[in-house]
Amino acid sequence: MQQLGIWLLDVRTKPEFELVGHPVGAVNIPYKTYPSWQVDPSFVDKVKNRVGDRTVMVICRSGKRSQAATQLLKESGINSINVLEGFEGPKGANGHRDTELGWRNRNLPWEYMNKT
Repeated sequence: MQQLGIWLLDVRTKPEFELVGHPVGAVNIPYKTYPSWQVDPSFVDKVKNRVGDRTVMVICRSGKRSQAATQLLKESGINSINVLEGFEGPKGANGHRDTELGWRNRNLPWEYMNKT
């Protein structure tokens, strides 16, 4: 995607990014801090320092955090797009994220952190 001028930004926490998996090529800059779940006040600056003039495609677990992060980035002048279903997709009727929705469940390229 970077060849197309698109930067894939995963705004989940570091443990989610590393242990649950993430899209191949994604960069992790958490939108909210753990355990307070407050928006990281330096989030926009961190993104601006990495993105340059590229478009940012923003993803989280289900699309909620990424929607808020996308809006904040747009308000800051960064061209951004939200990945609606997120990485894992919304919860199904049984309360689990085992639907066919989401980046991972749609069999798009993803990986775990390489533990070397």
